[in-house]
Amino acid sequence: MIDSKDFETVIDIRNDRDMQLLRNIYAYGWSEMSLAQQTMLPKLIDKDTYNDVSFQYPSGMGKSGVYILTLLYNLSRNACVSGLIILPTRELANQVYTVSCALARNLQINICRCIGKEALSDVNPDWPTIVVGTCGKVIDVLCKKGGKPIRQSCFLEYFVVDEVDNFINDNHNKNLHDLESIVKTLCNTDTHLITVSATFSNYVRDFIRSKMMNKDGKNIEMYLDDCEVTLNGITQYYVDLTDIVTRQNVFNAKIETLLDIIPIIGIARGIIFVNHAGHAKQVFDVLTEEKYTCDVIYGKMNQEERNAIMKKFAHSGTNFLIATDLIARGIDFKDIACVIQLELPVNMEDYIHRIGRSGRYGKVGKAISIICGEEEQHDLDILKDKYEITMKPFEFGEN
Repeated sequence: MIDSKDFETVIDIRNDRDMQLLRNIYAYGWSEMSLAQQTMLPKLIDKDTYNDVSFQYPSGMGKSGVYILTLLYNLSRNACVSGLIILPTRELANQVYTVSCALARNLQINICRCIGKEALSDVNPDWPTIVVGTCGKVIDVLCKKGGKPIRQSCFLEYFVVDEVDNFINDNHNKNLHDLESIVKTLCNTDTHLITVSATFSNYVRDFIRSKMMNKDGKNIEMYLDDCEVTLNGITQYYVDLTDIVTRQNVFNAKIETLLDIIPIIGIARGIIFVNHAGHAKQVFDVLTEEKYTCDVIYGKMNQEERNAIMKKFAHSGTNFLIATDLIARGIDFKDIACVIQLELPVNMEDYIHRIGRSGRYGKVGKAISIICGEEEQHDLDILKDKYEITMKPFEFGEN
């Protein structure tokens, strides 16, 4: 990691285009490099010094800025797709696309989004230099022979997979199959692979190293111990209802506890996570009845609804967003003071991603988990041990 946080110490001004990139960085509001950018940008900015890259940083530390700036600095406008960024959800793809476009202003780099029903030709008739999208749509547009593929116009210099552990797990699932299809179809021996996430299991690390990275090249790997993954700026609490709630009324009791917590913590903005759409709607109805301003989002909604909710919550004073893990990863709402979990996530790693929606970029935040029953007690104990979390019981008084 370099000592200076100034972008000028990493981005050499070779021409007017590089100067414009610096202007765009500061205009976007990045006054200095984040911790991830201080560490990784000096390693990635010179593309001739490495082959493939895999790195890990906690949520909210500027990981996406590392790969976006790397691509914008190293790619020029070509009559082909030179950079491809894959993300697990449309919401996250939209966010990365928006940031990329802002940083690419006046660079003559065409960036296109490849999600949902949106075709590349719908956005811009010119060949894109960089495509930001989700796996399934990228396969439909760039890889398949049917329709209007542009596979012949792809020569990838960079292939980025963000939240890579979401695509790779112990089971050979569709996400992994799609990822392998993209690598086989679009990547070449000179393509720089960049894999990024806040969480990497040993299985994911080994898979990337053995199945994806260049075995004969100079690769860069930077991983954290589990105890380094959680953010120091987030104070973590739990409420255990096991001894006071009957099993039949567990979720209702959790909602009642939520209503007790909200006035105590006195937050203006927060995210409430649940595991199911039905529970999300139930919480939304109760909070709305209690006169809190709320939005609710889950995967079964159509894309237009989801887009409208994300835009509204990002630019309004709405108190709470009630959500499933659709937005657990990567989504950046800069003013979230607290994350409350009414249900622990199904995948242990998603706990880290969820609480990382608060405490962004080194700010302080709170995370409160409401649990009930031996199973959730056991899961919470595993989380605390794995990530060496100091988690306090929430006090229903001055907090």
